[in-house]
Amino acid sequence: YGGGDEAKIEEVILRFAQRAFRGPVQAEEITRYVQLVESQLANGRSRPEALRAGYTAMIASPRFYYLQESQGRLNSYEIASRLSYFLWSSMPDEILFRLAAADRLTDPSVVSEQVDRMLDDPKAAAFVRRFTQRWLRLDKLGAMPPEKAKFGIYWHRRLESQILAQTDAFFADLVKTNGPIR
Repeated sequence: YGGGDEAKIEEVILRFAQRAFRGPVQAEEITRYVQLVESQLANGRSRPEALRAGYTAMIASPRFYYLQESQGRLNSYEIASRLSYFLWSSMPDEILFRLAAADRLTDPSVVSEQVDRMLDDPKAAAFVRRFTQRWLRLDKLGAMPPEKAKFGIYWHRRLESQILAQTDAFFADLVKTNGPIR
């Protein structure tokens, strides 16, 4: 995202801002970041150092940290962000950004296709792990092991990772095959 020395600072910052803020950004919205980079350059910083200061300011802003959504019906960019953060715990990829730019994510069939695509991606493992952990409170696993004397059960810490892996694999299969929750 350095854009090379030939790219204008405004263009480089605008491209980065569109990714960082997960959607279209107007030129006037990045004025302060461009001014920051230009002031860094005026103070003798190298172009990469100055751009890094601008990028840092953007990722420290509330617009980067929080998903900002409009009232009422979500637009395509907001749908892309919801899908990606729910299923991948990460920002939208290029495909979601392209579909959002074409306003195709308001079509339920396109959203369904994207959900299937995203669940087939290895990044969906984060969804499976976090969802089952919160839903089933697996973060508490091992906090209160069964009493051997009372239940005759042998419990070892090594079982915890196997229980987590089995739960994740079972839930991932349910999601992938659209299996019944019961």
